[in-house]
Order: sequence, then structure tokens, then C-alpha cells
Amino acid sequence: IHPMAFSDCFRLSTINVDKANRHYTSLSGILYTKDEKKLCCYPPGRPANVYIIRSGVTEIGDYAFCRCPDLIAVLIPNSVNKIGSGAFYCCVQLNKVTVPENLKQIEDNTFYGCESLRHFTIPNSVTSIGDGAFCGCSLEEIMIPESVTSIGDDAFSNCHFTQFTFPKGVSNMGNGVFANCVQLKTVVVHDEMEMIGENAFSNCPELTSVIIP
Repeated sequence: IHPMAFSDCFRLSTINVDKANRHYTSLSGILYTKDEKKLCCYPPGRPANVYIIRSGVTEIGDYAFCRCPDLIAVLIPNSVNKIGSGAFYCCVQLNKVTVPENLKQIEDNTFYGCESLRHFTIPNSVTSIGDGAFCGCSLEEIMIPESVTSIGDDAFSNCHFTQFTFPKGVSNMGNGVFANCVQLKTVVVHDEMEMIGENAFSNCPELTSVIIP
């Protein structure tokens, strides 16, 4: 089943799977792999505001929560070690996500278009932030550990930061990372930064201070 097979089906609240199916199962109307380790699809029409992923799940699939308009919070257990690309794509009311401590990467477009997401903490296990990971969020503050070494293209474009200080670990910043961050005023770059990509701060009209050692 393609990750976006049920995208924009806003009246779909339940996915049922025959017990004889060898590949998938349904837990309370949510699509999982047969072994119940991977959450594949959370139906976009579910009316619940909060979803608690049960312990034992190890992966959230690509675009698993894509365009779930009523979802406000998702609680993810530490058993999860992978959150797929676009997992919470355009969940416009999402404002709280507990991120597991075993996560290694924030994948491409994971929180793209989550316009209610204002604060976020990345755990110390994460080493990279993918392309467009937080593009279009209303982020005012994000805590990034020194374990992170690279930030992908457009990762924070169209966010609401007023200032940003790069953690010591980051050595590579992609293209357009802060493009269209129209409230950004101050940026502090550390002396271990090796690459600042093209258009990294394009259309940041309020930017008045960039500190580079």
C-alpha cells in the first residue's frame, strides 16, 4: 500500500483489515504492518485530537499522519527509532509531539506545513535534520543538540524565528534553510561551520545581525 494511498480522504476514520491478510492488520481502525511494529496509516478523518502510540512500535511510516486536520498531539514511545519522511505532513493543528530518545534522523518533510507547531526539542540521539523537515511551521524556538551535524535544504524556511544560534556540532547547512523567515533578526554561526548553502537566508527582510567568528 502506497504511503499516500488515503491522502485527503477526510471522511475516512477507520481502516479495517481482514484477519487473514498476511501483510497488514488494523488496531482500533489504524493501519499497521502484520507484526504491529510499523504504523502505516492514521486515517485522516479520525475525530480524535490526541493519539498515543503504544509501546513496542518501532517505526512510523512515510506520510503516516499526512493531512490529519484534527490532530493536535501525538505521543511517541521510546521504542520508535524511525519516523518516516512526511510523517506529519500538513497536520495544521499539530502543536505537540513527544520525540523518542532513540531517533537518529529527522527525515525530509517530517513536519512540513505543521503551522501550529511553535516549540520543538530534538533529542540528543539525532544526527541530521532532513530537507524541508520543519518548512512552513510556526516555530519560534527549537532546541537542537550538538549531536546534529547537518541541516538539509529548506529545513526551517517560512518559520517564525527572531533569532537563531547554531549548535557547535552543525558543520553543513543546506540551501534555503532560513529562506522566507521574515521575522528573523539575528543569527550566530560557530567557528566549526564548513558550509552555508545558497539562499540560506533569502528573503529575511528583518535580518540585521549575522555573527560569524
